[in-house]
Formats: sequence, structure tokens, C-alpha cells
Amino acid sequence: MPRIAPLALTLGILASPVLAASPDNLFDWVTVGNPGNASAIGHDPGVGTVNHTYRLTRTPVTAERWFDFVQAYRPYHTGPSWDMNFLGDMVIQDPHNPTGPDGRPNYILPDGLRRRPTTPGLEYAARYVNWLHNGMVNEQWAFETGVYDTSTFYLDDNLVAQHDLTPAPGARYWIPSFSEMLKAAYYDPEKNDGQGGWWLFPNRSDKALVVGRPEHGGETIGDLVDYFMWDVGQYPDTMSAYGLLDVSGTAYQMTSTPFGHANLNVRVVGSAAGDLPLYSMLDDHLYYSFVQGLPVGNYGFMTFRIASFIPCPADLAAYLDLFQSGAAAADLTEPFGVINFFDLAAYLTKFIAGCPE
Repeated sequence: MPRIAPLALTLGILASPVLAASPDNLFDWVTVGNPGNASAIGHDPGVGTVNHTYRLTRTPVTAERWFDFVQAYRPYHTGPSWDMNFLGDMVIQDPHNPTGPDGRPNYILPDGLRRRPTTPGLEYAARYVNWLHNGMVNEQWAFETGVYDTSTFYLDDNLVAQHDLTPAPGARYWIPSFSEMLKAAYYDPEKNDGQGGWWLFPNRSDKALVVGRPEHGGETIGDLVDYFMWDVGQYPDTMSAYGLLDVSGTAYQMTSTPFGHANLNVRVVGSAAGDLPLYSMLDDHLYYSFVQGLPVGNYGFMTFRIASFIPCPADLAAYLDLFQSGAAAADLTEPFGVINFFDLAAYLTKFIAGCPE
């Protein structure tokens, strides 16, 4: 029988880089199931159909979470200090201490803006996802590859965007596709007596959301505040069938699906705080999503969510039982015959990449 490592080593995994590197506990996730759902519009089969179960963050990524990325990527950023593609709308250069000892800009995030939706350019959102996928390692390679190859982020001589926005095989996190966002926001598996169907608005309704503050019975903030100046999560009852909040009334939600001439835009879903009254009544309509797009390579007034595969807690628990008991099935890597941290790390590498087959 293989020998098992001391229990102290087992317990030591709780502080290991493998576990610490997982960003799952930074976000509140909802599960989007019912793979193979009907498409959103009959004459364009496939749009809105998703053939896998996945997770999305319940709200857009907040400025607080984005600030972690800004601080980590700061040594590698080569653009101007005020680059809003990199900073979004909430992070600013420190007016009292604009430059650090390394000669790089210092950035701050005012406390009152921490729960606002971050609004970076897509190219930096992709780097953020790469960073999460790579365990939030603060080395330049971890930002530039893994899920998206950022060397493809350019326009060719004919000004056609070459951005490859297809997640790499094995991606742990990614920017949701148009169909993934549409389904999570507008599809309801319980509609039509459990047959499933689509709502026109992201609160399980075919009626436009009521513009108003939540304390006054409103369902979306609309034009009652300045652009994007509205925290996530303030309308807990304005929820999609799968539990998404803030599809309406924070900022347009980017997807990774190209849109328009020369792929210069990506499709977006939902509406933004600060819209004019007409737009605040229309932008969060299901079919309006089919005509909305914002720039792929430049700051575009949009926020984003993170998509992910479903982790396997039951499988992890089963493996830990094998590991603790010293079962031969837990012996996954060299040195064979000894069950130790390397076996556990080998399993966790598979586990955090998604459900092992």
C-alpha cells in the first residue's frame, strides 16, 4: 500500500499557493443550467442556445476587484497614466502622490466607488481573465496568455480587428459569449409550464422595468443618476430566472462575440445607468441586444462579468477521502508509492480547471 504523507502536510495545503491562487471566493456565482435550450429568435437558430452548464458572476465585476488587477498589472502597463482602457472610470491616479518609487504611476480607488461596476476596455478585461486563470500570479506572462492570446489584439493593414476572443481549451474563466449572456439574462427554464422560454426583460417579465430608486418601488435606475454612478446589487428583486442582477441599470455588459464591420465591435447586453429616458426603456430589451455593439479595442463604456465552468466539490471531497486514507487511487504522480502533496497538487490542478471527466 502506498505510504501517506504526515497529516500536518495534508493540513498545510490550506495555505498552499494552489488553493490560494483560486479566485472563486472573490465572486458570487450563479449557475446557468438547462443545456441545449431553445434559441432566442426563431429565424436565427442557435443564438441564445448554450450546450453546456456554466457559471456567471451574479453582478458585473466591481471596481474593488478591478483595482486588484490595476495594482498587479501596473509594472507592465505601457500606456499613458490616464489610460481608461486600463483603469476604467473609477480608478484614478493619486493626485497627492502621483508617482511611486519605481517611477510608475500610483493609483487609488476612492472608497465611495468600490461597489461601482468597473468599465475597462475589452483588451484589459481579457488580461484580467488570463490573470485569474493563471492563479493571479504577478508575472507578465500570466496576463498575456492562458485564455486569450493578447498578441492577437491589433488591427491589420486593412483595419480589421484580429482579436482572437475564443477561450483556449481548458480555460477556467472567460468573458461570456453573446449567447451565454443572453441566456443567463432572459431565458427561463420554468416559463411555459416548464417547457422553457424567453422573456423580453431581465426580470422575468415582458413589461419594461419601472425606472425609479429602489426605495420608491423602482426596478432600474435609468436616467436618475450620472453615467455608471450606481453601485451593483441595489435592485435585488430585479433578477433573471438564473439569478443575475444588474443587467439593467449599471453599465452595458460586454461579451466576447464580434459585431459589425471588420469585427471592430463586440456585442453588448443590457442598459446603463445615466441613459436618456428613451434608451433606459429600450436598452435592456432582449431584441435590442441584437443591434448593440461597442469597441473591441478602445474604451467603450462597458462592464463585464466572468464566466466559468462548474467546479466539482463532491469530486474534491471524494478525492480528499482517498488521500487521507492512503488509498492507491490517490497516488497520481511521482514518486509513486508515496501519497504526498504532489499527488494532491496534481488533483487540484485538474479540479480547478473544471470537472474532471
